[in-house]
Amino acid sequence: MSTSTTPALAGALSPAALFAAGYEGLISITPPAAPLAPGSKLTTASLGKAPGRRLPSGLWIGYNWRAHTATEDDLRQWAKDGANVGLRSDRYPSLDIDCLDEAVAGIVANIALEMLGPAPVRYGRAPKRLLLYRLADGADPISRMRLHLDKKTAGGNESHLIELLGRGSQFLVWGIHPATLAPYRWDNGGPPAAHELTPITRAQVEQLFERLVAEFEALGWTCSREGDGYDRERANVEQSALVAPSIDALQDLVAKIPNTDALFPGRGDYITMGVAIRAAAGNDIEAGLDAFSEWASRHVKDHRVQGNPETARADYERFRGPFSIGWPWLEDQARRAGHSDAPLTFDVVADAPVAPPPPAPTPAPPKLSARPFADVTPQRTEWLLPGRIARQQITTVNGWPGEGKTSVMIDITARLSQGQQLPDGTKPPRPLRVLFLSTEDSESVLKLRLAAAGADMRRVLTIPDTELHHLKLPSRKATWVRLLRELAIDVIVTDPMKAFLDDGLDDIREQHARQFMMALRQVAEEANVAAVCIRHPNKATAGGHSSAVTSASGNLAFTAAARIELVVGRMPDNDEVRALAPVKNNLAAPPVALLYTIVAKEVPFDDGGPAEKVAAIKWQGVDADVTGDDLLARREDRESRSKLTEAKAFLANFLEFGPVERSAVLAAAKKHGISDRTLERARRSVGWAASVGNLRTGGKSIWGLPGQSVADFGARVEHTGTEVGPANLEDITGAA
Repeated sequence: MSTSTTPALAGALSPAALFAAGYEGLISITPPAAPLAPGSKLTTASLGKAPGRRLPSGLWIGYNWRAHTATEDDLRQWAKDGANVGLRSDRYPSLDIDCLDEAVAGIVANIALEMLGPAPVRYGRAPKRLLLYRLADGADPISRMRLHLDKKTAGGNESHLIELLGRGSQFLVWGIHPATLAPYRWDNGGPPAAHELTPITRAQVEQLFERLVAEFEALGWTCSREGDGYDRERANVEQSALVAPSIDALQDLVAKIPNTDALFPGRGDYITMGVAIRAAAGNDIEAGLDAFSEWASRHVKDHRVQGNPETARADYERFRGPFSIGWPWLEDQARRAGHSDAPLTFDVVADAPVAPPPPAPTPAPPKLSARPFADVTPQRTEWLLPGRIARQQITTVNGWPGEGKTSVMIDITARLSQGQQLPDGTKPPRPLRVLFLSTEDSESVLKLRLAAAGADMRRVLTIPDTELHHLKLPSRKATWVRLLRELAIDVIVTDPMKAFLDDGLDDIREQHARQFMMALRQVAEEANVAAVCIRHPNKATAGGHSSAVTSASGNLAFTAAARIELVVGRMPDNDEVRALAPVKNNLAAPPVALLYTIVAKEVPFDDGGPAEKVAAIKWQGVDADVTGDDLLARREDRESRSKLTEAKAFLANFLEFGPVERSAVLAAAKKHGISDRTLERARRSVGWAASVGNLRTGGKSIWGLPGQSVADFGARVEHTGTEVGPANLEDITGAA
């Protein structure tokens, strides 16, 4: 079972306790057996989950729950009415795992808890569950996002829905489930105080959904996405209408708005005020910060902000457009505080009427240079390291820290600079010039490592890391091309790639990733160079939930745009030997993996002092079988490997006489202290799983061993003993 590590509310869980813990947006939900008023738009099928309120007659109707702000009186009335209670998900985006397959639900929950962080888990009809988060301060609202999972089984189609509930949605937090007629329950006794929930953003959820797609497609599921989480309503607001007439007007207006608990009772209200000021400031961001900081410092009970301008600044800098509120909203707040309309009008005094500027001319549509492919002259790919590095192409190299990514590229750089034989036995056409750019090693360290690899120092160049901001992409593309041409560079190496993204780009957004990669490709083509970018794995890979193609940090578009992706890592059967293996190649057949070890080499100094040992590469041949997935597989510690071995032995013993229903296997394994998750991993290694019939209508999930089939289920020959004993690990040493 997936659980949270967040502390629960003190005392018994109730709507009143949630209200007291800071949960804003509680709403009344119809109970499962509510009688509906004639003409109500509610349906009997929605009872128990749809928002509604009880009339004095005892009948129930819908109401405008999106605009209603709950009070303590409301909560007391809802308790008398027997209402279920829900929570608007605008501020509390939550992952709803609508899945009755425990294995599937467990995979989704485990990946979500790992990538988004800990969350309280709510159960209604288990194994369905909901993970509760809160919107990160200053983040854009998240609209609904859905992932549909479909798979054909022996009993028909199996379908599940994974849904991020966001702006405009709600979910049950307390009450009776309409199908089970049992109370909803939370792990650990209930959710924590609202401010203790893990904050998330749309970008994090997007990355989660990308990982889920990769994970389940690898398991044979068909995945389809619906909704990208962007708030269309907010994006459609005309931003210029939110800007104040002048900064003086903004500062005067903000000064009229008190910062009291009556007007701004919670942190969410404080954030809303800050967002409005940021929008009203327009392009004068610093002046808006001054106004916000002054206003925030007047909240005498807000110890987190008072006397700490850096906290106000940190909050303010997280506010990003497009905005939905601004100057008009601030005017409304001033009126709420008792100020009339007259003082809120700020006219610009002019000596004479000024005629409005003429409208800007409509630009002519661009003329595009479309041409038939018959007029395109193809070019041969010029390989510098066949199958791995080519002119005018981008190669990315991924791998764990300490596995030799930089050392491998330094060794290859040295060989290219000397025109020497490369690790695969080929030679470059001539000694080549390489521009090696790193934000992780100093020039001194890089020179020592290049010297250990035998590089021709005249042909390997670098630029001080204090000047690398002049090479951000896509804004500095022209600088790149001019520099590479002037220096007659053949190969560029960036370590790491992310350091060269423009400051305004977010590496987990697909559009931004494609902007960077398009600019880098154009640089490579215009300067006729090969580009090699070093990357790092993401958190999902650390947990063992990624394939090699989805393993690198940042958006998957980086991998998609690169023509060659390589990965380094330890061989599965030998921790001392590592490999440089292909992940994808859009230009040629993937090459074999190159094996290497990391050794220490002494490098002397010109002053005759003691030599220094640095890391270097010793190539060890090739391996045609190892894959990128093998190299990135999570390495378990000794205890984890022992538990997995025990689980494999248990399965081989328990399933020896034929396939068994999954629930029976899990129950027997628990008697031996084997967790469900470890057992699932063991099953993937030594056995198979299949469905008999439709799981929604009484079908069964069964497990078996190689050589057995679904047809063997029901014809199982039972053990002669009365109970399955502890597994003998020696029995299946070979199979494991």
